[in-house]
Amino acid sequence: MSPAMAGVLAGATLTRSDWTPDNVLVSGHRAWLIDWAWPTLGTPWTDPAGWVLRLMASGGHTSAQAEQQAVRLPAFTAANPAHIDLFAAANIRLRDEIASSSNSDRPAAMPRPPATGTPTDTPSDGPRKNVRALRRAP
Repeated sequence: MSPAMAGVLAGATLTRSDWTPDNVLVSGHRAWLIDWAWPTLGTPWTDPAGWVLRLMASGGHTSAQAEQQAVRLPAFTAANPAHIDLFAAANIRLRDEIASSSNSDRPAAMPRPPATGTPTDTPSDGPRKNVRALRRAP
């Protein structure tokens, strides 16, 4: 992501930015967030956008199902769809880089875009086009 495009993620809200199943403990009707290794100041919609990607990466949610969870939060609903597209594209590139350079036997799970319509640093022409287009490769 270019420095100019990184400005869309700037903000004063404390965000989690490292949503993995191992970082959320659930017991009864409560959840605890642990392992705050990457706390970040940013826009409030980035955490729910991250949930969308993680839900899809788990294989248990389609893009539409994952996004239905995120739209329950006003910050996600109010976000500029083109900014969400940029966030999704940046996360895919990051996970691809981690997976390609990692010596780990555990690959970085991230949904893959389809062969056409690959996200770029250019805002999309449709609401949440790239987030909805993300899915695991067959």
